[in-house]
This record gives sequence, C-alpha cells and structure tokens, in this order.
Amino acid sequence: MYEHVKTIVTRYRRTVGTWTVISELHVNTNFAFSFEQVMDLTQICVMVVQKLQPSAKVVIEIDQPWGEYYAENPRSIPPMLYAEMVSQASVNPDLFGVRLEMGHPEPGRAARDLTAISALLDRYAALEKPLCISACSAPGEPLAEALNVKGLDPGYWRTPWGAEAQWRWMTGVVSVAMSKPYTHSICWHELYDPPRGPAWRGEGLINSGGQPRPALHRLAELRQAVREKRSPVELMGVTPRAPAS
Repeated sequence: MYEHVKTIVTRYRRTVGTWTVISELHVNTNFAFSFEQVMDLTQICVMVVQKLQPSAKVVIEIDQPWGEYYAENPRSIPPMLYAEMVSQASVNPDLFGVRLEMGHPEPGRAARDLTAISALLDRYAALEKPLCISACSAPGEPLAEALNVKGLDPGYWRTPWGAEAQWRWMTGVVSVAMSKPYTHSICWHELYDPPRGPAWRGEGLINSGGQPRPALHRLAELRQAVREKRSPVELMGVTPRAPAS
C-alpha cells in the first residue's frame, strides 16, 4: 500500500491538489483488517501524501456515517469512533469527507430528514476538523425495479423518489450543509447515469438518455447563490429553471 500511494502521488502531484486517501476503510467489508491494522493503514496513507506533497489537502472519507453496518460486522469500526481515533492519534488529515447517499436499496443508504443530517454534521464538527460532503446523492427516478432485485426498501423523503423529489432534497441538504461554517465543499456523486444494469442507481444529474434532470439546473442555481452570498434556502420552493440559451 505504501508503494502504491507513493507511485500515484508522485505521478499526479503536479495536477492534483486534494487527495482522498482513505474511503470506507472503517466499514471493513473488503478486507478483514483488525482495528490496529485499520489505524496503521490510515496513518501510512496520510503520512505518504503529506511527505510527498506538503501543499496538498488530505481527506479521510467517512462512508455510511450513521454506522448501521456495525450491527452486522463486529470487525468494523463505528464511524464516529473511527473519526475520533484519527483525531486523537498522530494522523493529521486536513478534512473529513462525509458521504450522504440516500434513497438507494443498499446498506447504509436509508433516507433521513434534514434535522438528522444537520445533527450528524454537527457531531463530526465537534472533532474540530473541516468537513466536505464528498458524495451527495438521491434517486431522480423511481426505484421499483431495483427494490425488487435487492429486496431493500430505503424509504423516501416527503414524496416517492423522482426528478422533483431529487431537486427538492438536493436544495434542502445543500442549504443545511452550507449553513455550517465548517463545511468547505459539496460534491454530487454522479454526473450522469450509466445504461440500466447492475450499476444503475438513477441518481445522475443527467439521465441515461443524455437529458439533464432539473437537479442539474438546481445545482447551478445553488452554486450561484453561494457565489452571490445569498441564502440557498430562498430556492426551497422555487422550481429549477434551465439557463437561457
């Protein structure tokens, strides 16, 4: 792992300014690591990037931040405990990245309301590290087919998932996140949907047919509001509008 990180950072350090060095290692599903191994690997990855590129921002990403996975996998580490151990150990990332992916029939992707999201971000902010929402997503189409295949019901926010529910959810989550002084950035997870298949989640800003969803226009409006120092909350009840051609 040391050699891999060293090779990648050395190759791209002139063009990459921010590195997500670890993602969902605390979930511990791909490898059977012990607690000590998880912490050692986290420390090594952060240390290598900071040594080779001192000017770079180093991000440790927290997946499934509510930690449901811990009930089924005792070898995993609860997300908040992992973040606390990183903060207390000699690991010094620049930011914690939090993934807020909801509405998907997958473990850890159940829908939650805006109050729960706000409370979660405040908990991580108590660690005195800036946050970035490194992956934010919700379905832009109904997920009936996916539910039948995977047998999981993630629920929905206010109304069943679709193009309108997606942009309304995006507006609410971005408004909450940007109201926090410790939030540095927000990134939507998928730009466009792949062809329908096992990897399809219907969360892209552009659908499989190449047509933009209203959420794409809303994201541009949210970005413009932040640039103009206007509150994103103003857009909550306003339908997104495509820019004039």
